[in-house]
Amino acid sequence: MWPWVQTGEKGLLVEAFPMAQLYHWGMAFQKYSSHDAQAIKAREKILAGLVARIDLDGFHPVLRRSADALDAVICAFAAIAVTKGDIAVPPGPTASLEGWIAVHAR
Repeated sequence: MWPWVQTGEKGLLVEAFPMAQLYHWGMAFQKYSSHDAQAIKAREKILAGLVARIDLDGFHPVLRRSADALDAVICAFAAIAVTKGDIAVPPGPTASLEGWIAVHAR
């Protein structure tokens, strides 16, 4: 639930899909989640693209090793998109009932 709200208040439900975010940015978005050499190489390409967006100082080794850790970083961009109004695709008419998938525009 974003932003966080007090009990009884209406909130906004936003979902993040790392694959959708990576696709929008034109980065590798498939076959990066396993532990084989191809997946590690894909994560390295993703990390190379992320350094232009965020300072990953010291986190490269864990993000290179773990697709889950990398996904967590990528998902944070959905929160940025919502809070800064920098959403690639505006929410549709049912977003207030169902939430929406947020993709950071840049």
